[in-house]
Amino acid sequence: MANSGPTIVAPKVHKAGRSDLTFTPDGSSFITVGADFQIILHDSTTRNKQSTIKHPSTAPLNACSISPDGTTVAVGTNYHRVDLFTLENNTLSFSQTLTSFQNAVTGVCFSNNGDYLAASAQESTIKVIDLESPDQVNLLK
Repeated sequence: MANSGPTIVAPKVHKAGRSDLTFTPDGSSFITVGADFQIILHDSTTRNKQSTIKHPSTAPLNACSISPDGTTVAVGTNYHRVDLFTLENNTLSFSQTLTSFQNAVTGVCFSNNGDYLAASAQESTIKVIDLESPDQVNLLK
């Protein structure tokens, strides 16, 4: 296997284990989520924590994705829901709960244009959410 460049080792900051991570679009930071209910923004160069927010639920966090414009973070939880957080000036703040599932949310992903968010759950369903009209949800089974 060819070497694809330097390896970035994320710091061990989640007490109960890291579940997922994603880079900001400009690559200057990355976000991790974990079973300790924390969402942590790290500097990509120094690997230092820039911001930490404890999720409002007491359920492990399974998945994260950041919008193409770098302003919104989606988090999938064991609490059966997808929550959005605003990222501004290296600070995360809770914005809204988008949708609920019957089981744990295992994956979240923004579309390339940032208009939609896809979320998958353990019950083998995928919801595609129109972020302009969050009540408009397409369910795939």
